[in-house]
Amino acid sequence: MLPKLTFPARGFCAVLMAYALLVAQIAAAQQPPRGWTLPETLTPAAQQSRLPLIAMDGAGNALVTWIAEGGGLRQAQAVQIASTGSWSPLVKLYSPPTSAAVPFEPSDVAVNASGGGAAVWVRATGTAPSDQIAQAAVFTGTSWRAAVNLMPASAPGLRSPRVGVDSDGNAVAVWAQSLAGVAVVRASRYAVGGAWSMPVTISAAAEAVNEGVVLGVDDAGNAVAVWTGSVGGVRTLRAVRYTDATGTWSDPADVAPAGPAPSVVRLAADRAGTSAFVAYRGFDGARDVARVARLDMSSGTWSAPVDVSTAQQPVMDVDIAVSEAGRGIAIWNLMDGTVQTAGY
Repeated sequence: MLPKLTFPARGFCAVLMAYALLVAQIAAAQQPPRGWTLPETLTPAAQQSRLPLIAMDGAGNALVTWIAEGGGLRQAQAVQIASTGSWSPLVKLYSPPTSAAVPFEPSDVAVNASGGGAAVWVRATGTAPSDQIAQAAVFTGTSWRAAVNLMPASAPGLRSPRVGVDSDGNAVAVWAQSLAGVAVVRASRYAVGGAWSMPVTISAAAEAVNEGVVLGVDDAGNAVAVWTGSVGGVRTLRAVRYTDATGTWSDPADVAPAGPAPSVVRLAADRAGTSAFVAYRGFDGARDVARVARLDMSSGTWSAPVDVSTAQQPVMDVDIAVSEAGRGIAIWNLMDGTVQTAGY
């Protein structure tokens, strides 16, 4: 029971604020302490599964995907974990439901604040290296829709499928593949109530994509994709932007100066659509360093990359996160195992 308070007419607002604070403190004190639950198994007994990924909506519900293997087959599977801790029956996302083995490629999953989401993955259409296709499935908030092919035909060299979802449930997917013998980045967009668009190449015709692609999508449906590409035989970091209002992709732009190949590329974009950060491992002439560049989403301008690590030891891995206020935090580890961070 809350205590009875009496107060004079003067200072009413101050007393009311103090009373509200007291109510909040009592309510917080009555909450049970938080702690980690015991582990529970989402997959069937004896099933071989790997590369699990998770995305959470604004209410605390989560979508989980992973790759199941066995008997020469691979299968993208998913469950929804409710905020209460219960989960839905396992769903097989592949279409058709079984498939021959394909290279070591993960799925990707994204969800918005209201629970709408999407997943993408690479599926084999045969046993040859060229028998690969990108697929996607849309999550309505309560169930998965049937998986669809994002490509008109199979192709070789598929890797790093990525997906992002805006606040309305529209989605953008990107992936790398070989097209006419050149590694390129392709993209497709899903509109709620419609279908996935025919894929378009968003990397430049004169460049070859050396590694996978990373993707960020804001609540308005604008997107940014970043990858490592070779232009004129020189590797650098490349980026494009998708503008939802016009439905167009920008021309690729250099994020980093040409030079020793960037690697371990990570991207974070805030949902408000104000900024994005790309972090990667670069080379300063003596050692690998952690570098970060910032994208101003309103102007489409990338800042010059900044070396955020200063130690004499080389950097091994990096990651980046961004708040809704546009604050970026980079993290990396050194060769001796030390983990360091820097903020923007």
